[in-house]
Amino acid sequence: MATNGTARRSKQEYLQTIYSRYRQAGRAEKQTMLDECTAVCGYHRKYAIGLLNHPLPAGFRGQEACLMIEIRLWLVHAPTNPDRIRQCV
Repeated sequence: MATNGTARRSKQEYLQTIYSRYRQAGRAEKQTMLDECTAVCGYHRKYAIGLLNHPLPAGFRGQEACLMIEIRLWLVHAPTNPDRIRQCV
C-alpha cells in the first residue's frame, strides 16, 4: 500500500515526464493529455492545466513547510519551555 508521500512523488514524476510534451503539443493533443492526466492523477482538469502551464520548482514546497514547522514550534514553546524546542527539533 502506497503512502501519501509515495503517491505524491509518483504524481510529480508523471507530471514532469509529460510537461515538455504538453508545452509543445497542439490544442487537440493537449486535450487528450489532460484527459489522461485527470484519469491517472485524479486531479480536476483546471488544476492539472495550472500544474502543466506553471510547474513549481522542485523541492520548494518541502523546504518551505519544514521552515514553517520550526518557526511554529519556536513561537509556541520558546516563551514557556525552551527545553521542549530541543526535543521537537
